[in-house]
Amino acid sequence: MQGDERHIILFSVTYGPDQSGHTTINFGPLNRDGGERRLNVALTRARSEMIVFSTLSPDRIDLSRTSARAVIDLKHFLEYAERGPSVLGAAVHGSMGDFDSPFESAIALALRDKIRQNVLENLGIARLSQFARERIIEGVGRLS
Repeated sequence: MQGDERHIILFSVTYGPDQSGHTTINFGPLNRDGGERRLNVALTRARSEMIVFSTLSPDRIDLSRTSARAVIDLKHFLEYAERGPSVLGAAVHGSMGDFDSPFESAIALALRDKIRQNVLENLGIARLSQFARERIIEGVGRLS
């Protein structure tokens, strides 16, 4: 898939529980450093729609058994695919204060001028995946 975009992507998760119902947390390349980039490439190819097929429920991914960023992101992506945007709100903890850098402040000012909307400081979405952040930035880019 290496960068080719399509209007509709059929995304199949081929991991799942074994015959006894046990789910391993071995997701091959996703468990390695940089695995989040592979997942990001796969998840950002759809221009308008992605249809997800999976026998793996996000509830079966036990995050206490891994620290792999891509596995964490996969779980949150599957939650989003299964339950919709309401799951993103569960990760929001409210504003964490002012901007961390002059760079963030400059971006916020530019966005406020461009979209005429309030921009929240350090919203605190701790588990929002790189995929979601890039889609948000991509959406903002379409405003220009």
